Amino acid sequence: MACRAPTLASAVQGVPELVRADLEALLLPAGDTAAWCDGLARLLAAPEIGRELATRARARVEEKFSARRVLPRHIALAGVVAAGIF
Repeated sequence: MACRAPTLASAVQGVPELVRADLEALLLPAGDTAAWCDGLARLLAAPEIGRELATRARARVEEKFSARRVLPRHIALAGVVAAGIF
């Protein structure tokens, strides 16, 4: 996402929390080879779709997952954990 590359991913675990289907990535069922082939074919046949997904994915990284957004939350969490230990 940060490298502005089109993303194909399985919709498992926390992946749908990172990228939204058909907005920042093509989310595909895990283990569904036909769906993966179709997703890859879709990106190869219409490179503009991949460029749009990649552009929106980069914007999402900058908005939601940049160091300036994430680090303060990590520091706050570490403070809460440390307060509970000592």
